[in-house]
Amino acid sequence: MPDWTVQQLRARARESITAHGELDQDAFSKLSARLSYVAGDYEVPATFDKLVRAIGSAKQPLFYLAVPPKLFGAVASGIAKAGIAERARLIVEKPFGRDLASAKALNAVLHKSFPEPAVYRIDHFLGKEAVQNVLYFRFSHRACLAPSRRVLLRPASPRRAA
Repeated sequence: MPDWTVQQLRARARESITAHGELDQDAFSKLSARLSYVAGDYEVPATFDKLVRAIGSAKQPLFYLAVPPKLFGAVASGIAKAGIAERARLIVEKPFGRDLASAKALNAVLHKSFPEPAVYRIDHFLGKEAVQNVLYFRFSHRACLAPSRRVLLRPASPRRAA
């Protein structure tokens, strides 16, 4: 995505929703008021300073990394160095490494900044549906609009070999 303004991001969201379904103006107004965009280079600390300002007083931010695995470490480290990793959750999309050794190496990189219970690994296509469901329930149910403004995600229990 190029360096967009928030207005461009909102316009693109409107176009996409309209192109793929019916636009509920009330729901879209609520959604678009919450959309934000932070442009920057993952290797530059100023990018994460902008991110700190953008998330404001969020108590449990959720960072969804839809970036190549080679950037996971830089982004996770940038988030931690900016002081916003505590109580945060991190979602990373598959592919998560090329093999067992590279997956373990990626885990080690992420665990420098986030504890295991805060890391979620998801398949891109499965993740897309889950995010859409969270958005649907978040903006269509009044109970979800409570002042806490939190969505609680729990890590799946690890599978154990039989």
